[in-house]
Amino acid sequence: MTEAKIQSHLIKWWQLAHRGLGVPDPRLLIMIPNGAYLGAGVKQVRGGRTFSLAAIRYANLKRQGFVPGAPDLFLAVVRHGRGGLFLELKAERGRLSPVQRDLHMVLRASYQVEVVYGFEEAVTTIVTYLTGGRSK
Repeated sequence: MTEAKIQSHLIKWWQLAHRGLGVPDPRLLIMIPNGAYLGAGVKQVRGGRTFSLAAIRYANLKRQGFVPGAPDLFLAVVRHGRGGLFLELKAERGRLSPVQRDLHMVLRASYQVEVVYGFEEAVTTIVTYLTGGRSK
């Protein structure tokens, strides 16, 4: 299963499960769209110069606060002295990039950050975070 499908299934589960886990609003699980499609291969002409649409969109995103390596999801619920839970979703054979590893280390100063492989591990991690313990 792809990371996108894992995330879609997880969001559907969350919509049903959040109240039972003591979270009143499902919007507290927030997607961070760092893997958004940027239009690779599409060209645009500006001022007589040709730019890839991906490069233009990437530059715009950086000006707006895009942070390479940010985890896929943020659960904005304080628990266990942590300001929230960041989740990096990976398919079964997925690996962290060096940029992701570096940012996760910085985030761990204030937040719980977990890399999860598949839907079941993601669910277990969220439930464990919300109900009183670390998932790993």
